[in-house]
Amino acid sequence: HLNRIVILMVYLFKIKPEVSFGFMHSIYVNLAFASIFSKSKIVACEHILPRHFLDKKMEFFLIKLASILIDRITVVSEQVKNTFKGLLKKKMIVINNIVNTAEYKNKSKCKREKIILSVGRFVKQKNFIILVNAFHKFQEKNKGWKLIIIGEGLEKQKTLSLIKYLKIEKNAKVINFTKKLSGYYKKSSIYVCTSIYESFGLTVAE
Repeated sequence: HLNRIVILMVYLFKIKPEVSFGFMHSIYVNLAFASIFSKSKIVACEHILPRHFLDKKMEFFLIKLASILIDRITVVSEQVKNTFKGLLKKKMIVINNIVNTAEYKNKSKCKREKIILSVGRFVKQKNFIILVNAFHKFQEKNKGWKLIIIGEGLEKQKTLSLIKYLKIEKNAKVINFTKKLSGYYKKSSIYVCTSIYESFGLTVAE
């Protein structure tokens, strides 16, 4: 983190941007500290809830500290904004995530199949382990259904191992993330979101 701060500081002096954007706290905290001697305005883009930091108190402390140096913080909904307090909330503005509805207008051409779909990062928050276990029980009495999970992440191998352990490889598939999601949404009969918490739930909106 110290290396990042020094590198960002050098670039801020070199480029002299009027505004600098940091997407997610993993970078905007560093950016904020790097801007101490810069005239650049800092905009932080946060896509997570305070609940995420329940067991990461130091991270949340650094975010609060960095907020002193940040000019604006964007969040994805009013509900998310209202979960924060103090200076963080005061500096927040809402910019909703958008869905390109043009991709989903030709509903008449959709042929629904016996597919249960879920999309997201393979992290504990998304709770794909419980989805696989639920599908295992579901498909015992509901033949011909398939589960498709699309995404990347640290728990991907853990999920694949569970699918193999339950011997449901023929019916449960994990697919690498793709930008061409509309085709999967159109042919699926059910969409499932097993997240423990969500700041917006873009895949649900899609």
